[in-house]
Amino acid sequence: MLTGRSSEQGGKSDTPEALLNSLTTLERTNGAAVSHPGARLVVVSEFVGPVLWHLTAAPCAAVTKLFRCRVGDAKSLMGDVSLPPAFHSMLLEQTNTLPAASSQRLRVCRQLARTAIDMRLNPMA
Repeated sequence: MLTGRSSEQGGKSDTPEALLNSLTTLERTNGAAVSHPGARLVVVSEFVGPVLWHLTAAPCAAVTKLFRCRVGDAKSLMGDVSLPPAFHSMLLEQTNTLPAASSQRLRVCRQLARTAIDMRLNPMA
């Protein structure tokens, strides 16, 4: 309840202005906390895309295998830390995203190669 008096928890005022200031501070703090990993995610995602397009099938398979091993290692290190189920779901989703992009890239390259071969074998098709 807003009484305009100090609350019993820590002596802070619970006036609308004080609550607004608290929310503003919380928003700034959370915004700063999310900005770093968010920016890193954008940079890494934009880096990975072009890298995948320059790898052939064998390096893609090797990278995918190593990637899955490293994620497994990271998960084993987090075994002692209690994290919310949403984190584990997102980790699994993100872990599957990169190999899926790699597989999609290989499918596209194979399709392009088949199309090029078909065009050479049957130029009027």
